[in-house]
Amino acid sequence: VQAFTARRVRDMIEEKAELAEQARALQEQNHNLYTQLEVLAAMREVSRVISDDVDFRRIIEQVFQILHRLLQPQSIVVIVKEDGTGRFVPRARWRDGRIEFSEIEASEAADELVQLAIMQGRLQRKVAEGRAEIVSPLVLDREVAGAIRFELKLDDPPEPAARRLDGMELVINDIARHIALAIKTPSLHSRAIIDALTGVYSRRHFETQLREHTNLARRYGRPLSLIMIDVDDFKSVNNRYGHLSGDAVLAEIASVLKSNVRECDSVFR
Repeated sequence: VQAFTARRVRDMIEEKAELAEQARALQEQNHNLYTQLEVLAAMREVSRVISDDVDFRRIIEQVFQILHRLLQPQSIVVIVKEDGTGRFVPRARWRDGRIEFSEIEASEAADELVQLAIMQGRLQRKVAEGRAEIVSPLVLDREVAGAIRFELKLDDPPEPAARRLDGMELVINDIARHIALAIKTPSLHSRAIIDALTGVYSRRHFETQLREHTNLARRYGRPLSLIMIDVDDFKSVNNRYGHLSGDAVLAEIASVLKSNVRECDSVFR
């Protein structure tokens, strides 16, 4: 009887342990499913932000808020490759609940893990006691255009923390693709509406804006002013000094005009 009782107790203990393990696995599965739903919702929200706006700052501000809600990082830094120099520079940072776009230390881009992610073109992570650093490259048209760096606080024991980071890596890779699009979107928009030679708005953008402002002026009874400027003897400049000199004249005139109008005014070619 004692042997039977002891065996039965052991069976019950093993059965209890097995049920506890199943419950833990089910809880983890539910958590993963909930996380995936959160990620999908966040990605949809990020996509909406990017499609609704083309201003880099406004896009990044909203994306940072989404990321903070989703991952609870201690800091986020976006590093971008400059068009002219090809250098990688920090363009935006979230820290202590604040978003910064200027006076960000250059060392943020010189971070060892950031450099590794840029060179290898794939996500990197480093785990120390109580914290983790994750960097994902921002890839545009198969070229690394920057990186996004997260610092995370880890309160979990090592094994659960590792599982949590594994799940985060998948999320961060998805996020990086959207951030890359956020970088590309203002650039594409600017190319579409900015005249490459003079740096002022293009004729196509002028026609769009003229319709819009005319309609608003009519609707609200507001005055609307339009100044048209013609460059005297411009053809003779091209004929006498060449088209490159004519281009320089146009660029200089555009620069003078841009520096002498109000922020609410626009200059078009």
